[in-house]
Amino acid sequence: PAFWRGLEVLQFAALAVGGALVVSLHYQIASLKSLVNKSRANKPDLLILLRHGESEGSGDCERQIYGDKGDPHIEITELGRRQAEEAGDFIAKLVGKRSVVTYVSPYTRARQTYELVRERLRSAGVKEVWHLEDPRLREREFSGTFQREKVDKSDAENFSHFFWRPVSGESCADVYDRVSGFMDSFWRGLSRHPTAQVPAAIIVTHGLTMRIIAMRWLRWTPETFMFTQNPAPGAMLVIQRKSLHSPYRLTEESLDVLGLRELQVARSLSVYSLSDQTSYRRNVKKSRGLSES
Repeated sequence: PAFWRGLEVLQFAALAVGGALVVSLHYQIASLKSLVNKSRANKPDLLILLRHGESEGSGDCERQIYGDKGDPHIEITELGRRQAEEAGDFIAKLVGKRSVVTYVSPYTRARQTYELVRERLRSAGVKEVWHLEDPRLREREFSGTFQREKVDKSDAENFSHFFWRPVSGESCADVYDRVSGFMDSFWRGLSRHPTAQVPAAIIVTHGLTMRIIAMRWLRWTPETFMFTQNPAPGAMLVIQRKSLHSPYRLTEESLDVLGLRELQVARSLSVYSLSDQTSYRRNVKKSRGLSES
């Protein structure tokens, strides 16, 4: 009898421990789901990447201005001012009643573009929650910031346009690394904002940096990135999601900006992840008449 009573006690203890483990597991799963949902809720439903307006360096084939003033000090032209104002009006309509947070490259042409955009947003009654400059949003550096000669990119094709690095300059992968650091700061900033009022985000930067941010946000591979083209001055990329649990997507107009709409496989670029990179690369190369490497 003592043996059976001891066995019954052990069985009861095992059931009690098992029940406690199940309750604990359910609690941990619920906590994890809550944490994931909170993380998603602290992300903006709308991200706008804007390239600065046309700059003095746009037609400087001899690199004279770059050599004299330095890349950080290049200013926008009168056309660039109009492009910035038009972008501001478009963004004001796009964000609607949302408030916005703005991040800007400290290069002069990006600052000037931002100032003009901000004026248009204020005129439209759009509230700016905060505005920050971040050096990690600067243009890619090819040979320092005073570039007196055009960079020789002849050997980039033999290696990889993403990983190839010019002498004394940055590769696209280097820009990706600093953009990743910026994104960490970006998320921390938004996490301090009230969940119910997460604003739209505007980033005023440079052509290649825009593409790298889109790559980082949408989780493209380097191969995918290399099929995109640089946005024109004053152009923007719009990344948005319809609901908390839906994926981020590029708008159709943004695919045009990247030179991708004409490709049958372009839609795979707009989603959060790509299902078949090998097939994607093969189809793109075929569409553009490129050989498979």
